[in-house]
Amino acid sequence: HMLLATLLVTLLASGVIWWVMRRQLSPMIDTANTLARLAEGNERPQPLPITREDEIGHLVNGFNHLLKALGSREEALQKSEESFRDIFEKNRSVMLFISPDNGQIVAANQAAVNYFGYPRGRLESMNIGEINTLSPEILAEVRKKAIREQQDTFQFPYRLASGEVREVEIYLT
Repeated sequence: HMLLATLLVTLLASGVIWWVMRRQLSPMIDTANTLARLAEGNERPQPLPITREDEIGHLVNGFNHLLKALGSREEALQKSEESFRDIFEKNRSVMLFISPDNGQIVAANQAAVNYFGYPRGRLESMNIGEINTLSPEILAEVRKKAIREQQDTFQFPYRLASGEVREVEIYLT
């Protein structure tokens, strides 16, 4: 009888402990699920509900503070990106973003599109070697110098969409 009673008390205690732990940790599980959905979504994170004023409530409050700070940073980053994009696009100087690793043209402003005569999509899908008439070896060396910041101005011959070749002075940043 003692063994049976011990077994029943153990099962009852295990059930009560499981129920209490599940009840106590359910806000944590809900918060973790909500945070996972927020990380996967593209919408602006909303504050998480604080259901209890205990340690878990303090933790959720900390997450809310973090979400607010991250939201502010994201907003500032978007404004900065918009300002930069606006300055880049409206600049009358020919501007190209070129990957120093491989010479791929990543972005071109309207002045570059007008100057080189290629449609923006075509220009942004080209490699600088397609418009620069120097050899690939020389261009690779120039990219290395640019990465090491050994030189920031160059003069190169460039071939425009019309086939005309022009000598161009380049300033790297």
